[in-house]
Amino acid sequence: MAASTFVSEDLHCPQCSDIYCLPVLLACGHNVCNHCLKKFWEWKGCRPCPVCGVESASVKKWRILSNMVAVNRRECFSAPIILDPNTAQPNLKLCQDLTSLHYSQKQPLPDNPERCTNRVCVLGATGFTSGFHSWTVELGQAKDWHVGVVRESIKRKSTIFLNPDEGFWVIGLCNGESLWAESSPRALLTMKQKPERITVKLDLNKGKVVFINTANSTVIHTFKDKFTERIFPYFSLGLNEDWKNSSPLTICPLTISVNTG
Repeated sequence: MAASTFVSEDLHCPQCSDIYCLPVLLACGHNVCNHCLKKFWEWKGCRPCPVCGVESASVKKWRILSNMVAVNRRECFSAPIILDPNTAQPNLKLCQDLTSLHYSQKQPLPDNPERCTNRVCVLGATGFTSGFHSWTVELGQAKDWHVGVVRESIKRKSTIFLNPDEGFWVIGLCNGESLWAESSPRALLTMKQKPERITVKLDLNKGKVVFINTANSTVIHTFKDKFTERIFPYFSLGLNEDWKNSSPLTICPLTISVNTG
């Protein structure tokens, strides 16, 4: 039991919030994923620790917990994310393998209780009540979108605000120009360039949703909350006026690489 508690609480990289992948030990004593460290150093132009800022002349591969990391990764990443067609708003067209969505002409779909009709959105097919889950979304050239997570009991037929009080922990791009965290109140996020891929990391045990720019492993935004019911992945495209927002959102294939040597 003690080992299990240690794995769940102590094996997450402070930079990307994911479980360590090829961790390295800095001279200051902090551990960081090898990929995250390289990206951070390239961005900074020097070699400071991402946690405390102390510059490090050398790093050492951290192998002591490699087997525990591998076991925890297998437990946390057991299945890919797919979309639930029964929740899709009628203007959304899903691909056959349920990993991509794009705006289309309104379809004659049944208005079942699960279906969202108040926003152009769709939920993931699987909800979560515990553990750590991660998926990456290819954003394409979409000018308006939201990605993140929602609680199962969100209102699906009436107008609502996208914020944690209503059960939404999401970020979104508006008019292809500004990136927002849909908090209370909304928060404008710093964006040097539009992210092409965003990784969503949901840690229900720690009560966190982290959004990461996949290209450089930088954290875009973090929500911290207490999740009391089942949580689902959320994908949304804004209105498609003059078909200027027709680019699809795509869930990227799940890939895991663990080196225990």
